[in-house]
Amino acid sequence: MMENVSIHEIIEMAIRTEKLGFSYYSELAQKFKKNDELHALFNKLSENEVAHAARFTKLKESLQQDQLENWPEVSQYMRSYVESAFFMGANKATPHMQNIQDPNAALGLV
Repeated sequence: MMENVSIHEIIEMAIRTEKLGFSYYSELAQKFKKNDELHALFNKLSENEVAHAARFTKLKESLQQDQLENWPEVSQYMRSYVESAFFMGANKATPHMQNIQDPNAALGLV
């Protein structure tokens, strides 16, 4: 796994995770727009992800701005890691979204 991860890198991972979560919940909200309760739930969850990303961004900006060598490469690596760890790949959330057809599946109850 990763060694010597800086606080900046951790916050960058958190921001990327929240952005991916926003996209995920927004897509589910659209998918279930005819179900008022699920539509509202997934909209609320997507709004929460935006708020979380904003908090992490503010935290990142408030930290002393150390100039990290190779930061663009590290940042790209972190984005790729977050995408593969949570949302992308064979057993991750995004590919399975296409199989979600009913409320129980959307809520992970099946």
